[in-house]
Amino acid sequence: MRRSGTSGRYPPLQKGNLLIDQTLKTCIMTKYFLIALFALGLFACEEASMTAADIPAPVMTAFKTAYPTATDVEWEKEDDGYEVEFDMNGEEMEIKFDAMGKMIDNDLDD
Repeated sequence: MRRSGTSGRYPPLQKGNLLIDQTLKTCIMTKYFLIALFALGLFACEEASMTAADIPAPVMTAFKTAYPTATDVEWEKEDDGYEVEFDMNGEEMEIKFDAMGKMIDNDLDD
């Protein structure tokens, strides 16, 4: 015996079906949570680029003294100081300075 409005195999989906409502809400909330998490990750990875005017004088003096012919200079502020990426004699270099102009680390990029 069939109920009207059904195909006979499954009961009709009703708007008040609690299990379906909760499952749908969970899926939607999970989707929005993952989108928000992804967006937050993109913004967290953004590095703070700086201009030469933003660099403290001791840091800029130390850099210009050590590398007077550097080209394509890009500065970034980091937790432990300032990082500068530049080209020197056809090679890309990366140097880190503390706020007083002391070199912390230097890497030659391959």
